Amino acid sequence: MPTERRVSVIGGGPGGLFAARLLKRNQPTWTVEVYDRNPEDSVYGFGVGLGGQALTAINGADPDVHDDLVRLGASRDSAQRLTNDSGTSSWSWGGWKSLSISRAKLLASLRHRAEEAGVLVTLESAVTYHDVADADLVIAADGANSATRTQLADEFVPSLRPGRCKTIWLGAHADPPIDTSLFVVRSNDHGLWALHAYPYGDGMATLVIETDESTWMRSGLGEASTAAQTERRADFVSRNYLADLFSDYLNGAELQMSNSHWFTFTMVRNRSWTTRNVALLGDAAHTAHPSIGSGTRMAMEDGIALADAFATEKPIVDALTDYQTTRKPQVERLQAAALPSQRWWETIEDRASLAPALLGMHYISRTGLYPLSRFRRRDPDFAEQVLHDFTRTFPGGSATNPLGTPLRLGKAEVANRWVERQRSGDAPRRPHHTGLHIVILPRGGITPSELGATWRDGAPAGISVDLADADRALQAAASHGMPFIELRLPASSLTGSALDRVQEHALAWSHLGPPDNLGLGLGLSDVPTSPDDPAFTEILAFCEGFSNLGISLVCLSPCADGSEEPVPMALLEIADRIKARSNVPVLLDSYVDPDAAETAIVCGRIDLVTATSSD
Repeated sequence: MPTERRVSVIGGGPGGLFAARLLKRNQPTWTVEVYDRNPEDSVYGFGVGLGGQALTAINGADPDVHDDLVRLGASRDSAQRLTNDSGTSSWSWGGWKSLSISRAKLLASLRHRAEEAGVLVTLESAVTYHDVADADLVIAADGANSATRTQLADEFVPSLRPGRCKTIWLGAHADPPIDTSLFVVRSNDHGLWALHAYPYGDGMATLVIETDESTWMRSGLGEASTAAQTERRADFVSRNYLADLFSDYLNGAELQMSNSHWFTFTMVRNRSWTTRNVALLGDAAHTAHPSIGSGTRMAMEDGIALADAFATEKPIVDALTDYQTTRKPQVERLQAAALPSQRWWETIEDRASLAPALLGMHYISRTGLYPLSRFRRRDPDFAEQVLHDFTRTFPGGSATNPLGTPLRLGKAEVANRWVERQRSGDAPRRPHHTGLHIVILPRGGITPSELGATWRDGAPAGISVDLADADRALQAAASHGMPFIELRLPASSLTGSALDRVQEHALAWSHLGPPDNLGLGLGLSDVPTSPDDPAFTEILAFCEGFSNLGISLVCLSPCADGSEEPVPMALLEIADRIKARSNVPVLLDSYVDPDAAETAIVCGRIDLVTATSSD
């Protein structure tokens, strides 16, 4: 005989309602009740987006709900457009469709379907976990600021990563309507602003606007926002300011508010999603930056996974284990992709002045999943514009072979973007195909025999030496007419005294070096592999003064094991940030997949890459 159980769902958002319906359909004898703190006509937010994969999953779990979404929503193609102060670029991802729907319509439909299945929906009921703890199963779908997660924090062990930007959600009704996904990066006297907009039907669009806290305060919106929230009123000052700022790009749209206030996005993770008789779901369990548009999708897919875990009779604890084991790794992969997207928008000032197509490609490739090679197939016109902007940035560049484009370093030019780095005594792997050849000398290796090993057909390319050997190395390199010398030091030793020593050696090399030399490089070894590593902040601060020291190249060596596994996107992020802050070309001394290398060179994340035996 089927077991009778009582399920309490805290939160009446898309994830909670969909999970409740699916559970009740799978287990008709269960009592399932949803508690929503909001009244029926109070819906916050504007439109939400669901991609093709999400729609397929929803259709597989509940064709009726899927058909409702298709009927009530607006289909969107994969076209996107990005505008900055230099112009506009546009691209298509390659034919896939997505769906946008009013959040009000989505919630009304899901509530109807839940009640149709026999779910009890109680509105204006702000229950807590302790109010429903006696239920057999409690689903905490109570949002990013989940009270349930806070009450049981010792068991869920949440991890909260606050972002750097201030964010606000608005709606826009435009005539003619905004007809495609739109990104705008705009500067004014107060600073830099970023807009994400996407249509969701009936002439409406959802807007997400971000800026850094300094710009927000200089604009006066920080003070206006604080006053509005304190007095529990709408922030019309921010609405009017933003309507004026983006009026050129929004077809004269009237901006609308729905409990719209500035906030700081926080990435939510939890060590465990389940404890006792409780499962976290949706934003209570996880969040991902709005730039990947996945909050509603993840919550509804959580609902599918949770219902699947209870599809057959089993103990509550076993089903909750199945839910977490199945769903948590999937979400963590999405969050891993969302984090570099979040950091991209948080550091937009580092690249806002790029030519429009290059900025678009930089944005598209921010997670490492979409290299330029994909757009050669999917949208050749966009790829052609990207390469056109690249060759305009680097005159004499090759649109068919970006890695074959010459680059000026210091007072001279290298023929292409490949660099051969070999240890003294080793045979070069690509002796005739690289633009720059650097021999790495061991510490204390500044001897006639070691220097002689760097010559090839009487033409040295350059040497890399330990910072401790800099005095002798500079003299020896100058006497041999070497065009390039790199000073190596671990990233962990970037202190003020190290910077003073680099400055002394840079000044010495400016007097000793040949007049047509490539210049002086700085090699940073053991670079952290995450931009969120606290040590990376110190590296950035250290690098900011490089362009004033006469340094013509920064070499980043994150790996010392000779591995030919492709570098993670985080290392290309690090290179990009160092290049932006130092205003010095960057060489990444690690294996980079050829497609990723081409994209990184074209977008300007790096300027040179180490050649390997597989290149």
